[in-house]
Amino acid sequence: MWSRIIDSNFNRASEAIKTLEDIIRFELEEIELANNLKTLRANLDFHHQNNWLNERNIELEKESEFKTSDLEDLCLIDLMRLNVKKAAQSLKTIQELAQVSKLPEIASLAENGRNQIYALEKELWLKLSNQDFKNKLQNSRIYLITGRAENEPFESIIYKVKMALAGGVQIVQLREKGLEAAQICYLARQMKELCAKAGALFIVNDRPDIALAVDADGVHVGQGDIDLSIVRRIVGRNKLIGVSVHSQDEIEIAQNSEADYLSIGPVFLTQTKAGRPPIGLELIEWAAQNLTEKPWFAVGGIDKENLPEVLKAGAKKFACVKYFMTASDQTQAGNAIKNQLNDA
Repeated sequence: MWSRIIDSNFNRASEAIKTLEDIIRFELEEIELANNLKTLRANLDFHHQNNWLNERNIELEKESEFKTSDLEDLCLIDLMRLNVKKAAQSLKTIQELAQVSKLPEIASLAENGRNQIYALEKELWLKLSNQDFKNKLQNSRIYLITGRAENEPFESIIYKVKMALAGGVQIVQLREKGLEAAQICYLARQMKELCAKAGALFIVNDRPDIALAVDADGVHVGQGDIDLSIVRRIVGRNKLIGVSVHSQDEIEIAQNSEADYLSIGPVFLTQTKAGRPPIGLELIEWAAQNLTEKPWFAVGGIDKENLPEVLKAGAKKFACVKYFMTASDQTQAGNAIKNQLNDA
């Protein structure tokens, strides 16, 4: 009976490791990591085929398999975790039964393999999380930047964000310059939760420390803020970094920086950037032709009326403050923008 159990768990471990290997090789393109798992799988298969292959019971194997319906709602990170768990549990069973059966070489192989899988799990989670953020960023077109009116209650701004997310906003940046750190943290936690439920990205302006504290998806900084290389050291590789740019020179520098995306503006006159003249549509046209390596958003004074001009200039993504934050209904405002994008 133990032989059948060992055979079954060798199968499960090998299948799970092959799935992890393919995720690493084809999605992450980490060839060395994939080859390490391939070597582990080959060692397991060698001992399996030489010792327990004749114990196979196909009918019992079928009963223990996952149903396809169990996997339908899984994302890549979920699939990774499922197969890490599957491999580790199977290797643990092999290790214990091999110890009982006085097969020290097999027990040692299973133990070392399980430790290798556990060590890999965190690294894979970080890499896949970062990739997931970047995929969401690449697919996002509507970006809301908060702008709280003077003495506006926190509950009001949180409600506006919730309604805007219902209207199709895909990224929210908390930008509240005049608040204390504790107040920003409070708003950030509320908005992070709303964004997570909506499947949207959540970004904190200027404060990498707060972005880390609330587990935001990223941080956005301006030209006069902390250097991007320092920001990256603070937030690590599994957070997005955005940067504001206002000229061709700044765009070219940002393309070779730690920034994951750029905000180009202000396109039109805006109170959010008081004292900064608008860049106009010419820079947007230039960016559409030349900025191909990183995602970018047009920003500054954009609303439903002038959005067609911005799209005609070549922008595919844009960010708004006033349009959303002063709307009587943020959901309707978002839907109106979405309809324009769909018709463009």
